[in-house]
Amino acid sequence: MVLSYLQHNLSQLLDDNQLSSHEKAVLVYDATLFWTRHFFTCEKERMGKQIMLGAELVEGLFKCIQNKKFHYDLILQLCDHGQPLYTHSLNTCLISLGFTKHLGWPEGKIKAFGLGALLHDIGMTKIAPEILYKSGPLLDMEWRQVQNHPFDGFTILKNYTNLCYDALLMVHQHHEQGDGSGYPDGLKLSSIHPWARILRIIDSYEALTARRNWRPPLPPFEALSIMRHQCDQSGVYHPNLLTFFIKFLAD
Repeated sequence: MVLSYLQHNLSQLLDDNQLSSHEKAVLVYDATLFWTRHFFTCEKERMGKQIMLGAELVEGLFKCIQNKKFHYDLILQLCDHGQPLYTHSLNTCLISLGFTKHLGWPEGKIKAFGLGALLHDIGMTKIAPEILYKSGPLLDMEWRQVQNHPFDGFTILKNYTNLCYDALLMVHQHHEQGDGSGYPDGLKLSSIHPWARILRIIDSYEALTARRNWRPPLPPFEALSIMRHQCDQSGVYHPNLLTFFIKFLAD
């Protein structure tokens, strides 16, 4: 019922001239967070029409950040970290929309990437909460479960025709690293899908700047310094893409 209400009123909300661009973005952000939590947790209700609603919400977020009065720094101000799995997914989506727009991508490709980014961690729902939110070091068996989540996410999403194959590969490969130290397949940079290379950067940045059970959030400059060091030392990230991302945040 609530999701139907959101779908019915989304376009009306975006066309409301009495709301500022930022107010609209906050409302669409909150609605998308509700959708994300519902889609991740209510397995029996995951249907194609729900993916379509998710796509409409991503389009709504994109419309908000396209507005000339909406500055990119507001993207980071919007990001909430109160519900780690769901807000991480949504924040990653929001930053992805801004970054791919900054790269000059066409609108359809941006929205497809954004939907994949929103769903990239759905495989985490297969991990027991006591492991997912554990504050201490993970046991080897627990870490193996965590390493399975990209493949689990791909498996959950692969039969949805609303998702393009590029987005599915991005979900499967978003923890692969350029030096081959990533998971689940240990791919080297040349074998990693271009969308997954971009998401690896955004995913890392969002995770580092968010509070976790085992550490406080890092300031953006410190997070980017760590990522630059990792890139220089072992080629974890695509170097040119990381440079573009740093410039995007600086702008």
